[in-house]
Formats: sequence, structure tokens, C-alpha cells
Amino acid sequence: MKKQFILIIVFSLVTSFSFGQTKDTTAFIDKHKYLKFLLIPDKDAQATLLTIGWQYLYSPWGKTLKTGGLHPWFGINLGRFFSNKFVFGVFADLKGVKGFTQQKFSNEFINDFNNSFIPSYGNQADSAKAYTVKDAVNNAQGHRFHGNYYGNIGIMFSPFPQKYGGIMLSFKKGYRSYPIFGTYGNKFLKNGEAENVLLDLSNNYSFAITFKPATFFHKTTSNFEELEGKDFWQFITIGFYYEQIYLKNATFDGMRFDNIVNSSFINKYGTDNRYGITLGLAIY
Repeated sequence: MKKQFILIIVFSLVTSFSFGQTKDTTAFIDKHKYLKFLLIPDKDAQATLLTIGWQYLYSPWGKTLKTGGLHPWFGINLGRFFSNKFVFGVFADLKGVKGFTQQKFSNEFINDFNNSFIPSYGNQADSAKAYTVKDAVNNAQGHRFHGNYYGNIGIMFSPFPQKYGGIMLSFKKGYRSYPIFGTYGNKFLKNGEAENVLLDLSNNYSFAITFKPATFFHKTTSNFEELEGKDFWQFITIGFYYEQIYLKNATFDGMRFDNIVNSSFINKYGTDNRYGITLGLAIY
């Protein structure tokens, strides 16, 4: 939540700077040639220094855990330090609110999990953790998956940000967390004090191709001084999304997932390729 708050503040500052520079600030920048190049785009500029947006992810196609929901992202266009024609830089995104994404496992996945589940453990704590995960996979009363969190860092590239579709390619790496509810009062899970406990997945990779539909029809601009209210639509983006998530790396309250099921399940579902679409607003 703290990281998400920082992102919101950054978004506000960038927006305020871009759309509301004071006369004194503009005058100062005008006196410095490089600052003017960097911060006040020419009329033919095609890229901004800072990139930012909000995006909704929907990824229904895959075998295991679904990632999805609304999240902000922001980045720095390193290419802008020497050119105003393209985007090449680094960015980060973070979903810090669990949202409403529901896990709907296939019957095959549930049956394979149940057949591969390890029923006996050396202590009550491990047993409690394993059976909580089992209940959640089976959507048993009292335990369920609800929502998700994720965060990524990555690189982005757009050769023509304001024309030819405004294609943006992005490659990123990050974590995924899936809350299991119904854990409050269970002393073997976070001392019984947590309403939900996270199933955490690390070192996951994703790739996206994003478009600005408006730029298929005419060339747009990154110079905000030329924009009017009716130009809001040019920031709309759609995209196609792919991610590779590693269930074999998952942990639940410190217990490894591959200690809950046998190797045959891990061999089949340990690495999952998921596909989805995105819809959002972005400045780049």
C-alpha cells in the first residue's frame, strides 16, 4: 500500500508539472537549452521523458492462477535524454489493492491437485497450511482465493509513440501474490491474527504489446500545450499480454508449494503460460 501511495503521488506531480508549469519555471527552463529540449517538447516531439498510466489486466487463458485487475505504472524514457522521437527506458508497475479477481480452476486442475496432494505432515503447522491451500483450490466453505497482488520492473520500447499504432513493447519480471481468506483464528497461520494469508510466487516473467488506437488514424502529439479536452481519447491503450508464472516457486506462509503436492503435479503445472488483454490510459 505504501508503494502504491508513492506511485499515486508521482502521477500527480508529473501531471501537475506537465499541464501546469508556472511562468517562472518556464522562464528558467527557456534559459537552459538542454533543459528546454528535455522538458518542453518541440511541436514535432514524439516521446515524453516520463511515462505513466493506469491499466486493467484480464488474463483468462492459462492452467493455474489468474493474474488481473487495475494497476498504475510509471517509467523513465532514457532515450529522451538524446532524442524526442522514440521511447526506450525502464518502468515499474504495482497492484497494491487485491481487487475482485476470482480463481476458477478447471476440473482437470482440481482433480490433479487432489490426486497429487500429500496428506500427512510432521507437524500441525505444516498440516494446517497444506490443508488450507487444498480447501482454497477446491473452493471449500471457509477458505477461498479472492483477489491478487503483483509488482514488476521491466524495460519498454516504442519506435513510433505517436503514429503507426503507437506500438509499445514491454518485458518485465516480478512477483504475484494470491490471498487465501478464512485464516483468522487459525493459530498455525500468522498466529491466527490474519484475515488472509498469501500464496506468493516469485521470479515471474511477462511480455506485452500495447497500442494506441488513435494513432492508427492520424499522428498525435506529446506536446501537452497543444492538447485540448477532446484529445483525451488519444491516451486510450489496448494490448495483448503474456506471462509465465512459476507455481513451482510458490510459498504459503513460508511453506513451499512443492511440499504440498507430489512431483507429477509440479511437472505438469509448475510453469504456466498465461495469455490476456489489457485496457488503459497512458502517456508515453
